[in-house]
Parts: sequence; structure tokens; C-alpha cells
Amino acid sequence: MSLLTIVVALAASICFAFNSALQHRAASQEPEAAALDPRLVIRLLRRPMWLAGSAANIAGVALQAVALGIGALIVIEPVLASSLFLAVPLEAALGRRSMHRRDLAGAVVATGGLAAFLLAAAPGGGVRSPSDVAWLVAGAAVVAVAAVVLVLARRATAYRRVTFLGLACGLTYGVTAALLKSCAEIAAHHPLGLFTSWQLYAIMTLGGAAFALNQNAFQGRMTAPLIMMSVADPVVGVVLGLVVFHEHLAAGGVRGAVVGISVVTMVVGTWLAGTAGELVTNPDATGVPGDEPATGAAVGLAAAVAAGLAVGGVDGVDGQTGEASVSGAPA
Repeated sequence: MSLLTIVVALAASICFAFNSALQHRAASQEPEAAALDPRLVIRLLRRPMWLAGSAANIAGVALQAVALGIGALIVIEPVLASSLFLAVPLEAALGRRSMHRRDLAGAVVATGGLAAFLLAAAPGGGVRSPSDVAWLVAGAAVVAVAAVVLVLARRATAYRRVTFLGLACGLTYGVTAALLKSCAEIAAHHPLGLFTSWQLYAIMTLGGAAFALNQNAFQGRMTAPLIMMSVADPVVGVVLGLVVFHEHLAAGGVRGAVVGISVVTMVVGTWLAGTAGELVTNPDATGVPGDEPATGAAVGLAAAVAAGLAVGGVDGVDGQTGEASVSGAPA
């Protein structure tokens, strides 16, 4: 494990944390906008703090690219997950207030679960060019779930609304990340063909929607929607890797147990952060009345992981490791 890789990835993580904190600070000062309303983004373009967050994001992407060029993905992704809990004290400092302990606990727990999930569920193998049918079925399923979540967000109270919006944003980002993988493959073999591929225009459409939802989600408390975005994006990516790209996971033995425990841990972290809004609004609340949105959203995400593994199926046992191999297609 290269120390330079860790340092560069950590620098990228810090940039992403500044991006989240700065853009949340700017978006939370704007009047609440309807989901996917482009006028919110137009107004934010006039705010120097939001632009500074965008600059931090660009720097983070550049540093991430450098880290990926010198190190392994399985090392870099868990380090990048640290931006989740780094953003919490940064956001509190920008607001000149103390951190809510439940927010910080939720971020730390969710970050630990996410890092463990990324380390244990490291996909490999698979096909380079998935079929359009596989894309249509899997992509439509995720987008449909995101649409249902948006409907729930419209009917929710303010602090619940941003949790649902964060989940919808993360789901959409997860699809765009998988599409980006397809675009990279097309560009590598048929550069001009990229401009006639449906994947490119799907990325532009879904990416724009996810970006707008990101700003919507940042109009309330930051931690719960940020956790949902940070968790849903890579988890959906792993599920699509199984179902669409027919990638393989080591699902048996210790790895399988770690994946299961990490999903539960992410659910607990989301619950902690999601119920913090209830406790701030009503200090006498026990947390029970506000548990449903965060817990329901996180459990739904866990169900998506289970569904992806179920669809993938178990192909057999690796003769060297003794671990069951899960893939998105029969061997």
C-alpha cells in the first residue's frame, strides 16, 4: 500500500468535504425550491461560497484521478469515504455552531460501514459491453425507485424531505457512474461512436438531474442527505456491476459476513443522522416518531443490495480462497 496514494486520496477526500460543506451552506440560505427546479442552481451560481465549493469539487476530482493513476481502487475508495464525516465539523464551523453529537455519530458509523462495504465487496471480472436489455431493465428499476422516493419527499416534512432527496440523488448518481464506465469503454475502442451512443446522453440527462437534486437535498440539515448520497451512489454501482456488467463478488466466508455487517452499520448511521432533525426540532422527542424516514430509506437501500446479490446468484466456490463467487450471470 503506497503512502503517496493514501495522502493524495485523503487530500481528495478533504476537497470533497469542503465541497459538501460550502455548497450546503450556500443552498441552505436559499428559499426552499421544488425538487429538480433549475432556478435554484441559477441562483446558487451567484453565490461565491457555492462557487468555491464547486472549485473544491473540481480539485477533488483531479486528485482522485491522480490517486487512481498511482494506486488501487480498493484502497482509494474507502479513503474517499472519509469525506462523509469530515464534512460534518466543517459545516458546523461554517455555521459557527457546535456539532450535533447525533449527526457526528451517524456520519462516523455510516463512514465505517461504507468503507467496510467497499473493501469487502470489491467487484471483478464481468463484461465490457453490457446488453441494452440489461441496461433498460436495471436502469429503469433504479430510476423508478428514485421517482417513488421523490414522491415521498413531496409529502414529507422539511427534515424528512432532505433525507429522501439525498437518497434519490445518490440512486441517480449511482446510475450515472455505471453509465460512465460504459462510455469510457466505448471511447477507448470507438471514440467517434461515443457521440452516437445513448449512454452519453443518458449521463447528461441523469447527471443534470442528480446535480439539481444534490442542491435540493442541501437546503435542510446536511448530514442525513449527505449520508444517503454517499452510501447510495457506490452501493447502486456495485448492484449494477452485478446485474448489468455481470461482475463477481467474493460472497462467502469472512467477506460475506463483512458485507452483511457493513450494510447494517450503514443503516444504523443513516438512522442516527436522520433522527437528529427530530431531536433538534423537538428536544423532548425520544427519536421514535422521526425514525421512519431515515430507517425506511436505509432499509430500502439494504434491500436493493440483497436483491442485487439474489439476482446475481452464486456461481460456485473459489478453489483457492474457499469463498463463494457471486456474479450477475451464470458462469
